[in-house]
Amino acid sequence: LKQHLLSSNHDLLRSVQVFDVYQGTGVSLGKKSIALMLWLQDDSKTLTDVETETCMNQVLADLTDAFQAEMRV
Repeated sequence: LKQHLLSSNHDLLRSVQVFDVYQGTGVSLGKKSIALMLWLQDDSKTLTDVETETCMNQVLADLTDAFQAEMRV
């Protein structure tokens, strides 16, 4: 998961860390809830909310395509 994201074409993504994995109540049988910390950075400027949200949406779409991931809210 981590290597997949870092090797994908996410220009602003600098680091990925898995900080929690949960299976149990509230999560469908055979699935896991994985919490990620993503470090986004542009070396030349401060990121805007739109740039951050666009990158996050691209990462989620990538995870959905590659792993059938879903955002758990």
